Amino acid sequence: MKEVYEIISATQYEGPFKVSDDYPVKFPFTDKSIPEGFLQPSFDFGKNEWVDLTPPMLKDELLTQKKALEEQETQTTDLQLAVAELYEQQLGGTK
Repeated sequence: MKEVYEIISATQYEGPFKVSDDYPVKFPFTDKSIPEGFLQPSFDFGKNEWVDLTPPMLKDELLTQKKALEEQETQTTDLQLAVAELYEQQLGGTK
């Protein structure tokens, strides 16, 4: 099995769709996967590759914000686990 994407417009696509390995991939489809880290993927049929339309300056800022949000979510989860543990210690848990 392989994955294909249907390119609808410069900034729109659908997929991935799983198809058999011998499935013929023709325009407007591609079997090239979107590289990790692309925020605004667009397929360039002339180059036969995905390009990221996100300006580098904006991409750096968005990735920094995403990392900060993930760290905050981890800290929140750690805090929730600590509160649950304290609750169990003080009240003996739920019955």
